Amino acid sequence: ENIDAWCHFSFGSVRKDKHVWRERDMSANEHLVKRIIDRTLTQLPYGQSYIYTLELVDETDGDESGLYIVKNVPWKALSFYQKNYRSDMFIKGVFRHEMMIPDAMFPDAWKNIVL
Repeated sequence: ENIDAWCHFSFGSVRKDKHVWRERDMSANEHLVKRIIDRTLTQLPYGQSYIYTLELVDETDGDESGLYIVKNVPWKALSFYQKNYRSDMFIKGVFRHEMMIPDAMFPDAWKNIVL
């Protein structure tokens, strides 16, 4: 619930009848993954990896009206980001302590820098 998944995919290459991830989509923009529909373990030349079927949100019109099901998405096309204001540093009442770093840890050459 604190993590968003994003997928590289080019909606410009989408045909209405077929939404299949292609290697060239790796250089495309990332789009929000609304839902992971399926995950299949697949044998590849370098080992095993998961291939996903995803429901992606097309936000190119400024809203979330376009949902597309995209098949054959490899794990490398996915990125995971923490949602805004959901990291631990935003928890109220958390104990915080000043970081006390001894001056001896820094080289003398660094200590005479005037900002």
